[in-house]
Amino acid sequence: MAIALAGSLNVNSLANTLPGTITSTSFTPATGELIVVKAVTEDSQAGLSDPSATGGGITWIKRQENTVSSSCSAGIWTGVVNAGGSAITISISTISAGALNAWFSMVIERWTGAQVDAPPTVASVLGGSSTSTITTSGTNSIVSYLDGDWNATAPGTPVYASSATQDGLHDKSATTSYVAYYAYQNAAIAGVQTFGLTSPVGRKDILIGIEIQVSGTANATIRKLMLGGVGS
Repeated sequence: MAIALAGSLNVNSLANTLPGTITSTSFTPATGELIVVKAVTEDSQAGLSDPSATGGGITWIKRQENTVSSSCSAGIWTGVVNAGGSAITISISTISAGALNAWFSMVIERWTGAQVDAPPTVASVLGGSSTSTITTSGTNSIVSYLDGDWNATAPGTPVYASSATQDGLHDKSATTSYVAYYAYQNAAIAGVQTFGLTSPVGRKDILIGIEIQVSGTANATIRKLMLGGVGS
């Protein structure tokens, strides 16, 4: 069974109060769907809780997070729907760890015919480019990722590497707060995949990507990249 996207939701906070909670609109997942929650806050001092769902029998696994100072806080969680067929919502909250306020956002992706190995391989790199690579191990995989820009560079028309599909954007560049990008791309052949954005330039990013595999394969991989620069 090939991987298919059953749906995605982008939820952005309407205020920068902290702590805060954002909640998705309701949706009805099927049993066995892999749920991926990707979330970004404008400040590493505004941490993120684990997601919570109003049903579905989902146990969340945190795949990766960033809490490095002078950068966005970000994380990716996955969970499998064990009791589908009923409408649910998903929420995530910010946790105050010194920040006075924080904009934040999340994207929820629903994948069928998909899995993520546990535990996946995790790697972190500090660098100066706007993209990173992830070495996928399965064929016909998906690379799903987030990119949080602490410099809050105006996105204009974002340009994604590897023909990725944007499925979320929270642009608070007008208030010099942050910009959060969310995307996914096809990875038909196992091996090195480039992911991230090539435009706009001048960002200071936290870039986290995760391989989503066809059910029955193995060795999912995660990679995180925080890019250098001067924050505001």
